[in-house]
Formats: sequence, C-alpha cells, structure tokens
Amino acid sequence: VRLENPDAVLLPGMFSRIKILLYSKRNALVVPTDAVQGGEEETFVFVANPRDNTVSKRNIKIGYKRSDYSQVDAGLEEGELVCVSGLEKLSEGMQVKVVEQQQAET
Repeated sequence: VRLENPDAVLLPGMFSRIKILLYSKRNALVVPTDAVQGGEEETFVFVANPRDNTVSKRNIKIGYKRSDYSQVDAGLEEGELVCVSGLEKLSEGMQVKVVEQQQAET
C-alpha cells in the first residue's frame, strides 16, 4: 500500500491495523457457509418447509464466499428456512423439527 505523507506524520517503524473492504453488495441474500453443502459440481442447502416439517435439497449458486457466510445468487428466496445443523443426517423429504429461527439482519 502506498500512502501519501506530505506532512511527514507517518514515521519509519510506525504501524497500524487497517481493514480493507474487498467486496460489497446491497440487499444480498446470505446463508451461513456451514449450511452450504456439495462442491464444485453441485452446491446445495437443505430448506425446511414449516407447513409439513420436511426438508428439501435445494441447488444454489454461490456468488461470494467467506469463512462465516456465503452470498446466494440463485436458487433460494428470502425468508426460506435453511438448515444449519445435523446436515449429515438429512435427506430429501425427511421429517424435521425446527428448534430455532433467526431473523434476517437488515
């Protein structure tokens, strides 16, 4: 990083902690990265249906991915319930019990 320092405020040996915003998208739909399953060929999440307490496997397209969350570009709608635990035991049409829901952050 090159910084202009015309007043010589920054001296040799000084250091600073900075944060650089690498990516930003307004109104993005995000899910916890731990909920995203699959790999290069197929990426999916399990979505819980509150009407009949079943899950369905939903193919999604990931736009941007971090260690804590992933941006979903296609395949999921706002307000759908994405399963985040017990994923290794889930299969299409399986009965589930929703024990906790988090509200979307705005």
